[in-house]
Amino acid sequence: MQNAGVPNVIMTLVRQLHERYIFDLVQFSDKSGHFDKEFQQYGGLIHRLSLIDCDAHKAQYSLRGAQIYKALQRILKGQSYVAMHCHCGVEAGICLQVAKEMKIPCRISHAHGTYRNVGVNIFRRSYFDYCRKQIQKCATEKLACSQLAGETLFLDDQFQNVLNPVDTTYYAKIEQRLHEEVNLLQIGYMNENKNQMFSVRLLQALRNHGVNAHLTLIGYVVDEGYYARLIECIETEKLGGCVHFLPSNVDKRQAFGTMDYTLLPSRSEGLPLVALESQAAGILCLMSEHVPKDANLGGALHLPYDDVEAWVEEILKEHDVDWPAVQIRLKSLSPNEFARKIGAIYES
Repeated sequence: MQNAGVPNVIMTLVRQLHERYIFDLVQFSDKSGHFDKEFQQYGGLIHRLSLIDCDAHKAQYSLRGAQIYKALQRILKGQSYVAMHCHCGVEAGICLQVAKEMKIPCRISHAHGTYRNVGVNIFRRSYFDYCRKQIQKCATEKLACSQLAGETLFLDDQFQNVLNPVDTTYYAKIEQRLHEEVNLLQIGYMNENKNQMFSVRLLQALRNHGVNAHLTLIGYVVDEGYYARLIECIETEKLGGCVHFLPSNVDKRQAFGTMDYTLLPSRSEGLPLVALESQAAGILCLMSEHVPKDANLGGALHLPYDDVEAWVEEILKEHDVDWPAVQIRLKSLSPNEFARKIGAIYES
């Protein structure tokens, strides 16, 4: 429950629906998070599971599945939940298997990522195959934040595409402040998938073209090794004076107020919330071709993955965006509308 995309989606549901439902949370980590205190204020419990790290123990995927299965049996025993809503990718299969056995009537698998890269590890492949089949057998509803997320998680095309919610009133209050430099913003946790290293290379290329460019990075570190290489690159290229780090809980309205572009050079995404947020703020979002097309509501551009010169060329162009049309599209993604759709599924 860090301050990231999926936890923000979960908290939108809890804030909107806590007067109708009590939400309890099972998280696959024993660490506390950014939203824990607020979540508990709405009356729910947080169950933290300490699970095997299969990245470090690649042959133990089946043991991890057994851990989840037994923990959920213990948590659900004697309870009368009306729904289980899973945001945990392929491992929703294990969770929904237990939910079905415990006769929970509404069982939702909600895809938030892209799930093509299973890798060559035979234990991982077998585990993921089993989990996908259990989703197919046990889910009463399959939801996805984008077409790509649904297509890569589920074994068929029978899912409902529900784009992530955006509070447009929050971003409508942003005041754009005058500035002379070209400001780039990337929001996301620090790791290889989010590809902050590309943004640093892009910054360097722009400055080599004579552009007074600055880069702001917002997010928390999930890969210490990657973060160390990022810092080393910034220092080696003498970019320290034009790369700025902000914590993940910063008020985005302050950050967006002086930005010209947001960057999403990711290797893979389900539906990045920041793409919708930046368009709501009236800031052009540049994203790699690996980001789902659903993320473009008229205020974004898809560019070749890891091609610095193509991105530089786009930034040097003049852009004419029909922002009123973007705002109209965004209104359909309001938190109220999102919660209404999910609440109707719980009721069914």
